[in-house]
Order: sequence, then structure tokens, then C-alpha cells
Amino acid sequence: MGFSFLPHNFATKEQRMQARYTYLYRVKNSKNYFFRVRHGVFQKFCHYTSSGKHFVASLKTSELDEAIWLCQFIFKKLKEETKMYYSNKDPLSTSVSVRQADGVSNIGALINFDEEILKLELHTFLKEKFNKWLNLGKKMLQLGVIDAQQLQNLRTISPEIMASHYSNNVDAERHPTPNSSSLNNLVSQAASLNVDVDPWPAEAKMMNRLIAELSKLGREYDNYSPDLIAEKPQAEIVKDMEFLNLYSSLKDFTAFGRRVERNNKIEKNKNNLLKTCIDDFCSSKFREVGASSQQQYRKSFEVMVSVLGEDFLVSELDPEQAKKVKHAILKLPSGRLQDGIEQKLSVKSVNKYLANLFTFCKWLVGTRKLLSSNPFDGSALKLGTKNQKHRRKFQPSEICALLDYKPSDKREAMKFREAAKWFIPIGLYTGMRLSEIADLTVQNLRCIEDIWCFDLSEYMGKTERASRIIPVHSKLITRGLLEYADELRKSKSTLLFPDLDTGARSVDRDGFGAPIGKWFNRTVLSKMGLDKKVERDSGLLVDFHCCRHTVASKFKYHGVDGYIAKQILGHDQSDEITWGVYAGQERTKLEVLKGVIEHLDY
Repeated sequence: MGFSFLPHNFATKEQRMQARYTYLYRVKNSKNYFFRVRHGVFQKFCHYTSSGKHFVASLKTSELDEAIWLCQFIFKKLKEETKMYYSNKDPLSTSVSVRQADGVSNIGALINFDEEILKLELHTFLKEKFNKWLNLGKKMLQLGVIDAQQLQNLRTISPEIMASHYSNNVDAERHPTPNSSSLNNLVSQAASLNVDVDPWPAEAKMMNRLIAELSKLGREYDNYSPDLIAEKPQAEIVKDMEFLNLYSSLKDFTAFGRRVERNNKIEKNKNNLLKTCIDDFCSSKFREVGASSQQQYRKSFEVMVSVLGEDFLVSELDPEQAKKVKHAILKLPSGRLQDGIEQKLSVKSVNKYLANLFTFCKWLVGTRKLLSSNPFDGSALKLGTKNQKHRRKFQPSEICALLDYKPSDKREAMKFREAAKWFIPIGLYTGMRLSEIADLTVQNLRCIEDIWCFDLSEYMGKTERASRIIPVHSKLITRGLLEYADELRKSKSTLLFPDLDTGARSVDRDGFGAPIGKWFNRTVLSKMGLDKKVERDSGLLVDFHCCRHTVASKFKYHGVDGYIAKQILGHDQSDEITWGVYAGQERTKLEVLKGVIEHLDY
């Protein structure tokens, strides 16, 4: 069968035969052993009657050790089954025939010899391995081949975890073990005999127990146990290597068990997985914020998932895990080159990522009750003076250059030439954000109360006040904006700038406007002679967003009320007690807003 049987407990066959009472014997010239028991034996523990003297059956084995074990096992089974059968009968009225009695005692109906022999072999094999390896571990410890702390570092696995792993899945992944070849051989034997014997759960139990005992040895050695320090055995290279390989297998077994344990935990907590929680958060949060904020959240979550994994349990999110995510954010490239070297994200950009993750974890604490505290609390970087770069307004000469700008090369802005024609004027004459201009539809440009407007009343942008109505400046009408929109209506176009429709929104915060932003920042400003490096060294940041700063500065110059300016620019008005709270949702008359827009007189 491939396994060693039980050790001989008696010196001779005759002695071992005598020790088994009268249940085991061999007929002369017979190869196999037989099991024999008097029917009268059963009368000692139940009301049993039979006309026969003995029950006899072949054990179908010529091996004495197998026969000894089988006769003990069979007698125990017969006793249990007979008592069970008669316990439900009336002892005074039951009369059992010989045939019935023989049927009750039918060995073939009670046990499968092949299966029981395989189980015996497995038990013997595992017991021998356990004793061998435990003694070898003790020897290696005494020789100094392995350190006591190494043994103490071994960790057992919950028996319930391994039992569940093998009982719930017939095709379960097998644990690592030096015995894999022997176990596979036994599985093959069981299959050939058509019996149900799976050695892997039992072997896992043995490995787990071995780890517990070896760890105990390590503790005893550190405590100067006399049994361990009294002698130093002789070294044997082959056995030394065998144990080192075993130790490696035990570590792999522990790692395997931890993985099984974690998979079970994940299976029981599917609703608490990072990916699931992110999806739940986004489904509610994205109803409150606009496209730009949504993109920034997505980018923040991409980093978090790349570090922790989609199957990470959010209940395990602690400050240490938050530090790992923060470290990954700090390593992100900004997409900007300085002296040919790619720059990292600015402090302000890093803090945007961290703020998004702080908001997510705040939701996990308050709404989902999965965390007791926010692991990203206090993670924001301090914004020192050298890190603070401020956008500036465009100067009059720069405004003129921007309004007159035309691509000088047919390859420049080739894929979005119409959008490139209109983005700069609209930005300077409305103060709209880049993403807001990119999202404009033909229907957004309409006449209200005899005033042409950009109607963003249904727009969900960066803030709640991004939803607004902006009168169209007369200069834009002079430039032919209305005629351009009419042509798009005739062509059944939905977007005001269809050449930006890539079919999938960019993960950039500027959405469909990202190509325009890159073109403006890298090409237009450069051709205007503006040196961005000089600007940065001066603590200034110049990009398309400076159009908004220019509009805001012009409003301030003309003494426009702050509430009106915020209404046009789509800024938050929560700090406005008089206008924001007392006046409620009342809007300013369009003709007033039209007059304010016309202050942009460049």
C-alpha cells in the first residue's frame, strides 16, 4: 500500500494470536486470516438468540498486523450495531431466526475493509512522520542548526479554518507539505479501490500540531529546560537539510493557512470590501458633486486600490495602511517637466488626493460604521510659503494676444480646431471653468428674457453654485458664436464642441477639456513668449484657469458686488449670511448680470 503498518507488539505470531482471544485464527493451508466469534457473546449485552454456534468471516488479508487490528475493529462494530438493533425491540416478544441474526452481524454491511485499512495506514504514516520530525526538531535545536526563536515564530492555524477549507470544497487547493507525493499516492489507491479516503485534512491537522509542539520546544529551550540542554547529539548533514526543508514547508503551510483564513473572512464580509465600499460611496457622493470632483475622487481611489487591492477589508484600514497610500500619492508624477525632469505632484495636489480619501473614510466612520476613527486624519501636508504658487490675472497685452491667437501650424490643435477657436474667448468673457466650457451643449446656449445666455442651471459642477445662468457677452456674439451654434443645430450635433467628444471622459479633472488645457498651457503660452519657469520661480502659476482670475479681477476693479461676482463665477456662497441665507435661492435679474458681464471690456 505504500505505508508502514503498526509496529509489532509481540515477539512471535503465536503470542500475538493468543493476545487476540478467540476472535482471530487461520485455517490450515489457508492464506488469509479469519474472524470468528461465538453467537453467545452477544447475549451478554442484548437479548439475542441464534441456533448457530459461531459467526465466521474471512478478513481477506494475510498480514497479521492488519488482521489483529481488523478483528478488534469488527468486534467493536458488531457489538455496537447489535445493541442498537435490539435496543428498539421488546426483549420478551422478539424471536430472531438464525438468518435474521446472521444478517445483523453481516460484516460486509458494516464496514469496508479496504477503506478501514487505508485509514489505518494513513494514521500510522502520519504518526511516524510526526514523531520523526518532532525528534529531529529537538535535535536541530540542540545542535544549534535552528534558533529557538525561529521555532517560536511558527504560527498554528485555527483547526476550524482548515477543516472548513477541505469540507466545503472537494476541489480545494492543497496545502504545502513535504508529504505531498505520499498523500497523492494514497489518493490514487483510494480511487482504484473505490473508497472514500481523503488524507489531506488529517495531514493538515498533523502539520498544525507539529507546529504547536515545535514552537513549544523553542520556548522550553529559551527557558533552559534540562531535557533540551543536557546533551548535544551528533550532527548529520542529510538530516540537517531535511529539517531545514521541513521548516520552510511549515512556514509555507502557515502562510497558506493565513490566506485561507483571509479568503474565508472576505467571503463572509463581501459588502465590506474596498471596491464595494468605493462603489457605494460614489453612487451617493456623485449625486452631490460635479464631473470635475468626480474625476478627482476616481483618481484618488485608483491610487488607494493599487496599494491595498480591491479585496481589502475596509475594517482593517488603519493609520499604517493610510501611510502606505499617502506614500504612493507622493510618488505620483505631475505630468510637468522641469529642465527635462518629470516633476512630482505639488503639495496642493497631494492634499486634494488626501482630502478625498479623508472624506471617504469619514463616510466609512459615520455612515457605514465600519471604522471607529479616520485613518487619514492629520495626513495633509503643510503648505509652506515655497510650496504656495498663486495664479495671476492676465495683463492687458496678454489678453489681446490671447484673443487674437490663431494656430500658426496646420498640425497645431488639428483634432479640435473649432474648440481651440472658441475656448479662450469664452473663458475670458464668462470666467467659466475649462471643464464647464467643454461640457456645453447646443441647448445650453439659449435666449432667456430676450438675453442670450449660457444656461448651466442643470449643470452639476465643482460646487453647488456651479449651477447658474451666465449672459453671453456682446463680443462673443460679434465673433459669430450664435451663427456657429445654428450650424451645429442644423447638423443635429448635441455638443457645442463635438470635436472634443472622444467617446470616453478623461480621468483628468478637466474632462473633455483636457486636450485644450494641455494645448493652451504648453503651446499657446509658449508662443506668446511667456516663460513658465520664470513664473514658477516667482511663485506664480500660469494656465487656462488664469482666465477666471482675470474675470474676477476685472469685476473687482469695476466694483461689482461680491455676491454678483460669485453668482457669475459659480463660487460657493455659504459664507454670505445676507445673500446666501436670508435671501435663499433668489436669483439676480438677467439684465443686471448682463450689465456686469459687459464690464469685461477688453
